[in-house]
Amino acid sequence: EYALRWINDEASDETRDFVWASILDARMSEVYLLTGSYSKEQGLLADKTVMLSPQAAKQTLEAFKNKQSKPLIGFGDIAAEYPEVLAVFDEWHDALPNAVSISSLANSMLEKEATVAQSIEQSIPTPVYLRNQVADTIAERKLKQAQKQKS
Repeated sequence: EYALRWINDEASDETRDFVWASILDARMSEVYLLTGSYSKEQGLLADKTVMLSPQAAKQTLEAFKNKQSKPLIGFGDIAAEYPEVLAVFDEWHDALPNAVSISSLANSMLEKEATVAQSIEQSIPTPVYLRNQVADTIAERKLKQAQKQKS
């Protein structure tokens, strides 16, 4: 939502077209990545959210930026965890999702009288469940097994 607000407030006065990406830490050495573009003619467009390793996200962003030949503006919470990915962006904004943002998006859809079907057709970004560590790594399982054998 921060990205959308920034694009609507800040970029709406700009004459330049640009591409953008929202990238959030998905935990367990993965990130959620949503890319899109902004132009005066078409407004805000977004692709589907994907989950990737930080290295794959960096490669995806580099290819996306090179293909578009436009400035890449980034939003998210990966600055501390994956600073190497930030090098791809021409401009970066730290941002976190929250309930107020989700309700603000829903309210803006109501104001536009957009239906869910229209929203999907227009590729409006949708929230993705962020997970904590849900399984032990192979090394953690081996350590637990070794501790059980010692007991």
